[in-house]
Amino acid sequence: MLKPFKALLLAPLLVALALACSSDEQELFVPYDLPPELEGMDLSYLPFEYLRDGCMYRAAYLGMEFAVAGLPAVALQAQDCDMKRSIHGPAGERWRVHVVGGFVEDGQVKVVDPGFSDALLTPDQWLAFLDSDNLNVRYNPSAYPQAMDGANTCHSESGQENIVATVGQMTPFDPENIAIWCSYLRRYLRDAGQDEDGSREALLVARSAELFDALLDLGLISSMGEAPAKGSFACPPPLDLP
Repeated sequence: MLKPFKALLLAPLLVALALACSSDEQELFVPYDLPPELEGMDLSYLPFEYLRDGCMYRAAYLGMEFAVAGLPAVALQAQDCDMKRSIHGPAGERWRVHVVGGFVEDGQVKVVDPGFSDALLTPDQWLAFLDSDNLNVRYNPSAYPQAMDGANTCHSESGQENIVATVGQMTPFDPENIAIWCSYLRRYLRDAGQDEDGSREALLVARSAELFDALLDLGLISSMGEAPAKGSFACPPPLDLP
């Protein structure tokens, strides 16, 4: 049986990473609808309206959804070269890093970011929304959507090896990371204040277990020691953030 609370031991590290794509203010924000090409997906459980934090967790969940839908997924990260807040968010936020989920179709990366658009975006179109000329760009596995890029040269682009052609080539997801992401997203759903009846949080919890089992069938759940079993995933309670 998976013990999700063990995953929270890694929370301080992920807090440090997540703060890079956080901002100090959160106003009521209504994200765009999903692109029409994804209309069959119910992603209402993801708090795209919460702009203060959580881009990497939403990107990871998009990667899991794309994988189980048969779409090879990738995460795209834009990071200010000097770790300054040069990246512009859709409602005036200023970020050091922003991360989104995408998938590969006919060798091309299609980016999904409801904060900026209801269309599938090319990487260049997405970067234009960020309105910064001081960025490094990196393609990461959806299973590890954010990596602190140590490139010495600004305006670099790296990680193209993570743009895979098939779902089977994707990096497997760590069960403990999924538990952390789920716990954070539960917190953000509550903090965003747009889930009064708790239905979106309930869907997040249920869908996380479904995604875990589906990824297990695809061989995309990593294991250290005893292999996890279907039905073993349980989302931890919302993380208690200051």
